[in-house]
Amino acid sequence: MSHPDPDQASFLRKAVEAGAFRAELRTRLRQFLAPCFELMQGDEGSLWLRSGDELVLALNTGKRATELEWRVRIPVAEGVTSAAFRTQSVQTDKEAFHGKDFNHLVDEKLGQHTFNVSAAPLVVLAECVGALSVVQVGRPSEPVRRRVWGFPDALETLWTIAGAGAAAILECEMRRSS
Repeated sequence: MSHPDPDQASFLRKAVEAGAFRAELRTRLRQFLAPCFELMQGDEGSLWLRSGDELVLALNTGKRATELEWRVRIPVAEGVTSAAFRTQSVQTDKEAFHGKDFNHLVDEKLGQHTFNVSAAPLVVLAECVGALSVVQVGRPSEPVRRRVWGFPDALETLWTIAGAGAAAILECEMRRSS
């Protein structure tokens, strides 16, 4: 794996440390990613950035985004989203809540039940810097709904588009800020 220019990589590190993206960057990422996540039939989508041995929730398209962004962290060693980061490949779990590696932290905070998770690596300047994820959720009292994502090839294509677009937006911001 190649490494980006240290000045450019520091942009993401500074964003994680500051716990924020500039408002304009957040808007551009949200405008691009929200329709991608909708096409994937997700209830909400997220952009996660690596910080040491964790992924930090940097952007969320859900109704409670401001409660979660920059406050939720998941270990790189656990869960579907982290697996996408570690393996640098698309990961999908259609029974996520019951999976042995599922991290229940976000569900517990929001009182929800994650039925399905799909995630893809986020590669910026040839380095995997985090992951994108989309979830289908409900309430714990609801029976498990098995909303299966359509065609695997279509999901892979959507992830390719979402990842490339998010990476391009972040790369432009890095170049602009350096």
